[in-house]
Amino acid sequence: MIRDKNAFTLIEAVIVIGILSVLLAILAPTLVGTFKESDIDSAVTTIISDIRIAQANSTSGKDEAQWGVCFQNSTDDRYFILSPPDDCPVSGDPTPSSIIKTEVFLKEGMAFTSPASGASTLISFSRIRGEITANTTITITLRGLTRTINIDKSGLIYCSDC
Repeated sequence: MIRDKNAFTLIEAVIVIGILSVLLAILAPTLVGTFKESDIDSAVTTIISDIRIAQANSTSGKDEAQWGVCFQNSTDDRYFILSPPDDCPVSGDPTPSSIIKTEVFLKEGMAFTSPASGASTLISFSRIRGEITANTTITITLRGLTRTINIDKSGLIYCSDC
């Protein structure tokens, strides 16, 4: 029998596959955690961007109106960009006084913990200066990870734990 010196034996191939399986088993939880963290950080970045868009629209006087964002903690956690931000939309309300410009649902598995369950939070930016009346926080969770978005009275928007 002629033996090729450049080939692997079956035992060598099985050992390599075994080592790779062990490494994958060790690294898999880390990779899953990284994807989870990436998902929540991406959602926070999008929400902060949408809040800043509403603030910029208010300060620039777009549509000659104030703009705001309403966060709803319901069965389908979502938020709205509104103009004018008179009130948060209520499901089934045929004539909301605020006009919904954009509606965004959180990804599956994500939820608001602030505002509280069944509640909503309305952030209304002043014209020209883009300020709000009181400091506000919005908290999002995803399978044990939590991120908090802060909006202070001066209009500064940031994530405190990103």
